[in-house]
Amino acid sequence: MDRSVDRSDDHPINDDQVEARLSTSLLRLNFQDRNEITEEVHGVRSLGREETPELINDSLHKMNAELLSLVSEPQNHQCAFQRAQHLQKTFVNDRNFRLKFLRVELFDPIKAADRMMLCLDYLLYLFGQRGLEEPLDSSFFVKEEAAALREGYIQLLPFRDRRGRRILVLLTKAFSYDPKLRVKLCFYFCHALSEDVETQRRGIVWIVWGRPDMDKILKFPGTPGNKRIVLPNGGECNNAAQIRVVAIHMCLPPTPFFRLVKSFYVLIIHDTHLQRMVFHHDRNAIQIDGVRNSCLPSSRYRHRGRQGQKPHSMAKDP
Repeated sequence: MDRSVDRSDDHPINDDQVEARLSTSLLRLNFQDRNEITEEVHGVRSLGREETPELINDSLHKMNAELLSLVSEPQNHQCAFQRAQHLQKTFVNDRNFRLKFLRVELFDPIKAADRMMLCLDYLLYLFGQRGLEEPLDSSFFVKEEAAALREGYIQLLPFRDRRGRRILVLLTKAFSYDPKLRVKLCFYFCHALSEDVETQRRGIVWIVWGRPDMDKILKFPGTPGNKRIVLPNGGECNNAAQIRVVAIHMCLPPTPFFRLVKSFYVLIIHDTHLQRMVFHHDRNAIQIDGVRNSCLPSSRYRHRGRQGQKPHSMAKDP
């Protein structure tokens, strides 16, 4: 796609179609589901289930049965889950690891099994066999990747929102990274966040923070060099996270380029994610569940937190 055309004010952007898509994604839900999701997005309530030993044990049993059913299918004989069963050490059969996926899917064992299988496929694809043997840490990144991790363009804020949820921020420069590196960094942060049980239950909030001048260096999504990462089996990375994303705040400048970016994501993203997206265009008036605008880091410098932490060290609970 011609970048000069992308930024042009004359480029036809059907804003009505984009807004209709946003509305339709919510209108497909019944009133109760739509209200519950909207309230969770804005921090009014949490959809996390009340956990009992009976619920946990029954769900783990059903999830295990579903995993065995999935690996019996011919197309899954070479999946990462099967491969992990033959390793001398692996965490994939650990009770606490599987509980992460049940909490993501609100204790739906079938959805949790599907998500876990896809997550393991991504861990193998992104980090090799070691990704099935050991929990992720910064040593999984080679020198150039570690430098991107330290830059802080993807980082955790050193505080929670008013609902007690951790907040992960993507500054615009992160979208100039190689797509595979960007996915690796997101997997690392989501893994770090998923180590805290309370965060598993409450979920996390994403904030994408754009700068008006960044369209000069960013590639439009879907163009060569910025293709979405999708596995050969069609699995998308946003369906493989170990932690539940309860809200996605897209803080994008009202420029022609970012209007196109918004259109791209709205028209291709699945309803389950679109229903939790909120677009903000007046960044001076943003109010995100008690997070003040001044608390958000600027992409003009590398934020190091209140106590001087490096960005990737913020995975620890504040």
